[in-house]
Amino acid sequence: MSLSHPHRRPILACRVLHDDGELVRLKVFCPRTESSVPIEVCDQCAAAVDVAGGYVRCGSAADEACAVMAQAPPIGAVVESAVRIVRDSSSLSLAFDVVEEAGAEPVLVVDELGVCVGSLSRTELVRKTMLSGPFDEPPDGTVDEVMIEARVAVETASVRDVLRTMAQRRLRHLAVVATDGTPLGTVSDVEVLRLFAAGRRDVQS
Repeated sequence: MSLSHPHRRPILACRVLHDDGELVRLKVFCPRTESSVPIEVCDQCAAAVDVAGGYVRCGSAADEACAVMAQAPPIGAVVESAVRIVRDSSSLSLAFDVVEEAGAEPVLVVDELGVCVGSLSRTELVRKTMLSGPFDEPPDGTVDEVMIEARVAVETASVRDVLRTMAQRRLRHLAVVATDGTPLGTVSDVEVLRLFAAGRRDVQS
């Protein structure tokens, strides 16, 4: 995550996993609308001069918006780490596999509309299903039976506010969601602190 390229936005690949396959949504934070948009919008925008290498680079039509945003970027403009997502109707067998792969990072749960409705963790899966040891025989059931409240920040929140929230709630990771509630990515406490420090240096210089 970096503030050094205010005209370049990472393309976030949001993979929603379900037992019958996966759905991939590509989104990018738009400085003109101050919200995330599908990558197809960038393909049709006159300000997007380059869509390649996992980034969208905005041209002169978005210069002013980019310059203003670089001074105090919302968290949605700088998040780069994609988040693992499962449907609420997915089986616990799939949930165990996804949580194992994610490790300490959050796994979000979405409904049929793609809106974030909860999260999963290894600890909660073990506690709520009364399992011990490796996840080689997960029980029957669906994700919505074991999910917990998701810890999220809306994309329009400032880096300062996100850092304050993480410090107050002692969070190591936080998921970032769009204004419509769909997941975009994740941030860690170290990443947000680094962004906050970089922003203060830019202001003082």
